[in-house]
Amino acid sequence: MVLLDSIRRGLHVSQRMPARRVARIRVHGGYLPDTIHVEAGVPLRLIFRREETSPCSEQVIFPAFGKSAMLPPGEPVAVDLPPAAPGEYEFTCAMGMLRGRLIVERQPREISTQPTDRLRGIFTPARDPEAMRRERRH
Repeated sequence: MVLLDSIRRGLHVSQRMPARRVARIRVHGGYLPDTIHVEAGVPLRLIFRREETSPCSEQVIFPAFGKSAMLPPGEPVAVDLPPAAPGEYEFTCAMGMLRGRLIVERQPREISTQPTDRLRGIFTPARDPEAMRRERRH
């Protein structure tokens, strides 16, 4: 209906309906990444994949949006969120032990999937193997 209405008014569909953004979140001892940056006013689809069986991580809750989803192990689960106003929105497990943040910003920006400082050491090798080999030679 919106599409037909847009055509009648001579508007491009993109002017009426912003493209949905998609981010993937791994669940394993926490949410990875645990901080997602998105543009205000754009619908968002978060795809969770739970890679553990801890009861704590079986559900994700978005209190500000009144949404939640069960996360069966090993299966991707999409959570669609409506366009949001700028601000910071929390998502948690049912027990509140696992926490993540959705940061909605006015300025356009790519979805950030970089680990926060808290998790950076997990993903960044302490030393480059090639550099270690060169050091051994000297």
